[in-house]
Amino acid sequence: METGEKPNGAVLAALAIASTPGIGAIRFRRLVDRCGGAERALAAPLEEWGAACEVADDEARRLLRWANGAEAREGAGATVERSIREGVWAIALGEVGYPPLLARIVDPPPVLFGSGSLPDPGRPAVAVVGARRASVYGIRQAAAFAGALASAGIPIVSGGARGIDAEAHRAALRTNPSDGATVAVLGSGHSRPYPPEHQELFASIVEGRGAVVSEHPPWIEARPEFFPRRNRIVSGLSVGVLVVEAGARSGAGITARLAVEDQDRMAWAVPGRIGDRGSEGTNRAIREGWVACATGPQDVLDDLGYAGPLLRGAGVGQSALHGSGSGHGPVRVDPPLGAEEATLLARIRCDGEIPLDAIDASGDGRAIAALTLLEMLGLVRNREGVVFPT
Repeated sequence: METGEKPNGAVLAALAIASTPGIGAIRFRRLVDRCGGAERALAAPLEEWGAACEVADDEARRLLRWANGAEAREGAGATVERSIREGVWAIALGEVGYPPLLARIVDPPPVLFGSGSLPDPGRPAVAVVGARRASVYGIRQAAAFAGALASAGIPIVSGGARGIDAEAHRAALRTNPSDGATVAVLGSGHSRPYPPEHQELFASIVEGRGAVVSEHPPWIEARPEFFPRRNRIVSGLSVGVLVVEAGARSGAGITARLAVEDQDRMAWAVPGRIGDRGSEGTNRAIREGWVACATGPQDVLDDLGYAGPLLRGAGVGQSALHGSGSGHGPVRVDPPLGAEEATLLARIRCDGEIPLDAIDASGDGRAIAALTLLEMLGLVRNREGVVFPT
């Protein structure tokens, strides 16, 4: 969906049902599946509600009356009207356009609120998650993996949090600034985004034809209990979850385990230094064997069955990178790069070689993250602390 589209009757029906005390995401899913949509569920007979919700007739009658009552209808209408005023679209489970991967999980959101544009279902997305208090190493790896995957045309999904999440979103935007490169899943409503300092990041995602989504209406503020529930949407929108950096007890690790055990999705983890508390979760997951070890973006691409080089254009092969075979010498076609990577590559090619210490003069890690991506793309090499173009 696009921002500004008006929800239809399915959204009104879904909101009315979802507001009914005793109807959670799982019962809502059963009703929609059994009746063929939220609107049909509202008109379904008592027996259908009893069977879907697995309750006796008296309880089924109470649920059905509430969902069709004035309070539920008026509440749904008010939610729709206010969402439209705040520039947020809504789509109900069972509607065409609801993300098909998300619809397959056990407890998908009855209504998904959003701004911007969801990725084409034909583009499999990968979730990149990790620690909020990320190390320089973690930020570098998040940027390198997310940037490389985005350059291959794979949308990046994350939770919009501080640390790894934010860097994954930013790296995808730097690589594909206007190609729907990333989706952020909020643990709040759109008008109360958390963390508040990421408002500009969320706006950039929408401007870049990506999406910011939530299961909450726009005016709902973040609560601690919303974030674990948010994680099922992050993994549910994705074919797999990559954990870049996670401690022994972390939401990122929970997201990956949820993806594997409950949603039948893939999962990878980037190994960290032995003894580093910030990597205890990822290293343990690799040791236990329920995630694959990812030492570079190509490991993820291989598992996804992506046969090409790290390029957005599906028809661009290795010959385009290394030579045309026409006898006129090699023809170099660089993959699409973000501004940081393009600027650094131009600098390295101009100077011929640059000491590694001179690249990260600011110390913020951004130049090193750009360098890591350039190395993974085969555009530069780092030999004994000196960087030069290939």
